[in-house]
Amino acid sequence: MLGVILAATAVLIALRFVGFKTMFGMATPVDMSFGSLMIWMFHGTLAGMTGAATGGLLLAAFLSLGRYVFGYNTVRRNGWRMEKHAVPSPLGGWFKRWWQRLKGVAQGQAQAAMQRAAS
Repeated sequence: MLGVILAATAVLIALRFVGFKTMFGMATPVDMSFGSLMIWMFHGTLAGMTGAATGGLLLAAFLSLGRYVFGYNTVRRNGWRMEKHAVPSPLGGWFKRWWQRLKGVAQGQAQAAMQRAAS
């Protein structure tokens, strides 16, 4: 259990520095380093290796889903500078529009509930 918490903490610390879309753009190095970290932490038993393999597969699935739904940023070198290039989602902003509509419905319901409570 402690290993899972440490691995999740490592991913969250990395997200603090690079952001979601950049991490989606670096899916292969993130997946390989996370998988190696999990294997190193859980080696020794069959159950530990099964947990490490399952954790690696789940991370790969979430990274692929995130790339598809939200898009990603690629980082390229231009001389001495590093430049980010945005790659849009194949969904074409469908998820963003749906999320905004969902937030609007939730805000409208909250306002209606507050008006009912006030009267």
